[in-house]
Amino acid sequence: MTYLGILDQIYNTVKSVDGIGVVHKYSRWTNREDVFKSLYGVPTSSGKQIKINGWEISRKSVKEELRGSFIVFRRHIFVIRGFYSLDDDMATEIEFNLLLERICDALRNLLETNWTEDPSTPWFYNEPPSITDISVVMFSNFLVHAAEIQFPAMERR
Repeated sequence: MTYLGILDQIYNTVKSVDGIGVVHKYSRWTNREDVFKSLYGVPTSSGKQIKINGWEISRKSVKEELRGSFIVFRRHIFVIRGFYSLDDDMATEIEFNLLLERICDALRNLLETNWTEDPSTPWFYNEPPSITDISVVMFSNFLVHAAEIQFPAMERR
C-alpha cells in the first residue's frame, strides 16, 4: 500500500535525525501526565529526569487529480509534529529550532533523491518541507515547545 510506504520512508528519515528522541507513526493522545511522559519522554544525560522530545507523523489530507487518460495523482500532506521540553534558562527555543532545521534537512535530502516520477516507485516528492507552526503549549502539566512540519508526497495511480 502506497500510504504505508510513504509513511515508512518519512518515519525512517525523521527517526535518523540526530537528537530526535521518540518518533511515532501516528498521533498519540492522552490527558494523563504519566502516559504523556511515557509517550514523549526520553531520559536526560544524567538519567535522573525525563525530558520531553517526542514526534509523531500523521497524514493531514489527500487530494486526487485526474490527468490524461485515467491517470490519478494523489497529493498526500504528511504532518510531523514535535514536542520538546521548555527550559528558559537553557535557551531550549534555540535547541528546538536547530532540531527543526535538522529534520527539514533530512526531508530535503529525501526530496533530492526521490523528486521525479519513476515507474518503479509509485510515489515521489516534489515540494520541500514547510514549518507551518512553532509555538509553546501546555501538555499534561508540561510547558513544551511545539511545531508542525508539513511534507507533501505525490502518488501516481
